[in-house]
Amino acid sequence: MKHILSRPIPAYLILLAFTFGLLFSAFFLSDLKWVKALKGETCNKASSNRLESSEYKYTKPLLFMDRKLEAKKFKAAKDLVVEQIDALKATGDIEEASVYFREFTNGEWMGINEETLYHPGSLLKIAVMLAAFQKAENDPVFLENRAIFEEPEVPFLPTQNYISDTIEYGKPYSVSELLRYTISNSDNKAYWLLSQMVEETAIDKVYKDLGMGPLKRGEDDGRVRSNARDYSKLLIALYNSTYTRPKYSEYGLSLMAESAFNRGMVKGLPAGTKLAHKFGEWDDTKTFELHESGIVYVDNKPYLITILTKGKSREALPKAIATLTEVVYRELIGPKS
Repeated sequence: MKHILSRPIPAYLILLAFTFGLLFSAFFLSDLKWVKALKGETCNKASSNRLESSEYKYTKPLLFMDRKLEAKKFKAAKDLVVEQIDALKATGDIEEASVYFREFTNGEWMGINEETLYHPGSLLKIAVMLAAFQKAENDPVFLENRAIFEEPEVPFLPTQNYISDTIEYGKPYSVSELLRYTISNSDNKAYWLLSQMVEETAIDKVYKDLGMGPLKRGEDDGRVRSNARDYSKLLIALYNSTYTRPKYSEYGLSLMAESAFNRGMVKGLPAGTKLAHKFGEWDDTKTFELHESGIVYVDNKPYLITILTKGKSREALPKAIATLTEVVYRELIGPKS
């Protein structure tokens, strides 16, 4: 036995043992990483958002699936978007910006300041449209109902800086026509008249049903506030067609695709890109807000993007939205070199 132990160990056995140790370590560590990744995926499984309503006794309609955590695969792109936001702040183009991006194929998302509150302005016209569609589901002729726009009845309407075609005093308009003016042209006059035909409780119900409401109001001015992630639920419900019948969701998105506003996202996307979008603005003469939310249809992989901005220069905000839209598209969707 002494003789055996005193014999030198051949070099090939040492090399073999060393190689085996490396292979074992590599396998163990890679397996450990896989386990950690699996745990991460498990923690970020999609959860269901269902309609809470006393109308249904035996069903609980599914509105959409949502992931609690943002996807790690978007980190590099997110860092570049944050860098761009910081650059826009440094030049004074904006004071604040929020971005929410979501893939429809798997529900994965990323957000920058997605919980920050803004005055949504005309973005909320989408909720009125959904309330009108809900009413039409119970009353098929509702969209053909007509109303006359009478000047004396018009209360104070917010000033619009991005103006397109508007309805005229003394003329009758159907609900369908008012929807086109309200959504495609963002006409405040049409929106006011449409709101008279859709009860306020029905509009509040949309916010509640989609988990958005009641919307927060600022302590300083009492005006409604919302954030990028919550607001995006309106467009998710439209695209998934889980809140209204497919024909109404299709109709609503077609009106958004005809939007006359082309100074923001449109300029940040390649020419001809199909986009269904809505913008909103707000200001108090000192601070300006401009927002845009849309569904971009590209390569059979549509995605949602919501960008909310605030700053001292009204003229700089649409350019900022275009720039951020371009960065998101380039980093997450565009061709890779």
